[in-house]
Amino acid sequence: SDPRLAEAPDVTVWIATDTGVFSFDGAEWARRFDAASDVAVDEDGTVWIGGRLWGIYQEELWLARWDGQSWGRVDRHPQVPPRFRNPASLAVSPDGDVWIGGWYNFSVGTELMRYGGATLEAVPTWEIEGLRPGIWDLEAAPNGDLWVLSFGDAELRVARYDGEGWAPYDWPYPDPVGLA
Repeated sequence: SDPRLAEAPDVTVWIATDTGVFSFDGAEWARRFDAASDVAVDEDGTVWIGGRLWGIYQEELWLARWDGQSWGRVDRHPQVPPRFRNPASLAVSPDGDVWIGGWYNFSVGTELMRYGGATLEAVPTWEIEGLRPGIWDLEAAPNGDLWVLSFGDAELRVARYDGEGWAPYDWPYPDPVGLA
């Protein structure tokens, strides 16, 4: 996956790559963790990373937070299936909710989860002709809406979640790679 960047309020730059998670304090780089799919920083400066753990028969989504010394893994709600397939994307909304998304496959569909302080909980997404589109990227707006760049039925889509429902939009332009 492509490297992902985030900047903390103390101006530390964080980068998540296939080879590790690194921080840069303005003077030197430090390796902080193994590979991760994405990194995000909330308004309080908490650093979040997420990705996939590879198992023998399945992959497992994970989310962790940095306490300044080490990473603490967030538990998944027992009803959330552990299977997860492709790159995870993170976003942190102004209310502190952490969102992580990706896809398993087109028959199972999207994995979108929200961490509100207790466990990762699944959030249903919209359907396109019976399929749940895969999530490529996430971004939380200042008003709390979650914006999603997705693909399904060979079409790229943009959708907005306002906490109650989804508003999908057709994407008429070629190959976007991310949201900001």
